[in-house]
Amino acid sequence: MNSTPSHNSWRRIIGGPAWLIWWLVSVGLAIAPDVNAQHRPTAHQEPRASIDASVGTAEMADNVALAVGKSLVEPDLFDAAREIMDEAKKRGVGFYLPVDFIISKDAGKPISEMQPAGQVPFASIPDDAVVLDIGPVTAGLFALVLDPAKTVVWNGPMGAFENPAYAQGSYTVAHIVAGVRGLSIVGGGDTDVVVHQAGLADKMAFISTGGGASLEFLEGKELPAFKALKECQS
Repeated sequence: MNSTPSHNSWRRIIGGPAWLIWWLVSVGLAIAPDVNAQHRPTAHQEPRASIDASVGTAEMADNVALAVGKSLVEPDLFDAAREIMDEAKKRGVGFYLPVDFIISKDAGKPISEMQPAGQVPFASIPDDAVVLDIGPVTAGLFALVLDPAKTVVWNGPMGAFENPAYAQGSYTVAHIVAGVRGLSIVGGGDTDVVVHQAGLADKMAFISTGGGASLEFLEGKELPAFKALKECQS
């Protein structure tokens, strides 16, 4: 495991194994910086499958037949969510969204004080509920999707892991990614915390605290640090 910035680790993703799976963002949080990277999968290497909890929340909120209760959503990203789903379908990229959630009915309280109110299917979120973690069925689905993976990029916990009641989804995913038979890349400060709390840091090929920067690089942008490295080598 390497927790320092590594140009070579990201280069291995660009020209790496056939299966590249992007895992982006937590449930409904910090969506905006990550949508662009998800929306431009051909900047380096097209993913074979994508798993996204945040776009799933936006997609459900945008569907008149579904509701997300009092969960955090960003309506100005509804169009982007639709475009991502359409693009994935067009390119034949598997796109997997959560099918169940762990909820709380303590909307408005600090995360540390929000008590869990059970597990619900994605289409049955109560009006007064807040989605705070993926459920066990979703975790099982993600495990099946990741089983044949040769490269996994994971950026963002699955829920509000700061409260132990909503950390199980993130810890389960950490174990899944740690068990991948290939290259496991972890991006983002919160994801770094989850992996260390789960005791799995030494099972990951590379950990970067630069979550947003990692996604910008995958999007195809030239990062200042990498530009400086090129200039030093020339």
